[in-house]
Amino acid sequence: MARLAEFLQIETPVVLTLAAVVASLAFGSLVRIAWSRRLSRADRDQRIASLKTWWLLFLLFSISVLAGRGFVLLLFAVASWLALREYLDLVLPEREERCRWHLLYGLSILHYVCVYWGNLPLVLSLLPVGMMVLLGVCRIPAGEPRGFIREVSGVYWGTMLVVVCLSHAPLLLALPAASNPTGGTQGWLVYVVLLTEFSDISQALWGRVLGRHQITLVSPHKTWEGLALGFVTTLVLSVVLGHWITPLTSGSPEIARGARFLPPMAAGTIIFAAGFLGDITLSAVKRDAGVKDSSGMLPGQGGILDRVDSLTLAAPAFFYFVYWLYV
Repeated sequence: MARLAEFLQIETPVVLTLAAVVASLAFGSLVRIAWSRRLSRADRDQRIASLKTWWLLFLLFSISVLAGRGFVLLLFAVASWLALREYLDLVLPEREERCRWHLLYGLSILHYVCVYWGNLPLVLSLLPVGMMVLLGVCRIPAGEPRGFIREVSGVYWGTMLVVVCLSHAPLLLALPAASNPTGGTQGWLVYVVLLTEFSDISQALWGRVLGRHQITLVSPHKTWEGLALGFVTTLVLSVVLGHWITPLTSGSPEIARGARFLPPMAAGTIIFAAGFLGDITLSAVKRDAGVKDSSGMLPGQGGILDRVDSLTLAAPAFFYFVYWLYV
């Protein structure tokens, strides 16, 4: 494993972490397949389809991490592009309305080019500020002022969420390598992605087993019991992963000395809270559009928006946590 890591120019703990997730997925797959035999045919097919999708998504993510920064950027750029398309389909049901915003796809590509350069001021100004100016100008030729505010503001907000905010995950790879001597910049990326997805899964599993009290009608399956127990399990994983692939428990920066587990628990809390808010925010968008899933692109799991919703807010929250304390 160490030779593979050296060949790929990735820290060994990151490779071992991805291998551990493969083993966990394999074990979970066996448990799910055995459990699904008790379910109806429709429920069993849905669970197996979801399982296959999890394998596909994890393999795509792992391969991109191992292949290098350019492949990670490509993966997230495609995810943002597809998520933006799903979002526009939800908030602008009329084809004529959606056609006005095709310029956004080109701007999204330009934004990810800036992410690849790692120029943070450009990332935070080019698309956000430039698009704010262009959106109104692009909408004006439609000639009909009715719905102008709703359409322009809705498109702008959604693009910020699924393109700019989500791009903070691969932007972690542009941080100095010295920021993470334990797992390299890939360690930061793997940390936030795994912790965000684990948080979602743990909330769902605990809620399914012990959930009794619903949190909000926006997301009917989320319960206070699932939220509380999901938070505890996420904190545990945040410390384990923080020790293994990040410097969060190493005693640097100064705030970590004398409180070794405080930084990873703070990071886990930030990721958990931001991920939960991202999840229910996009759930509200789907409820407003009258749909349960953003699309059927991912069998058993819905659409791309359904999969990246938590990461849209967790990624920027964690990025600035790392940027302010470790860069």
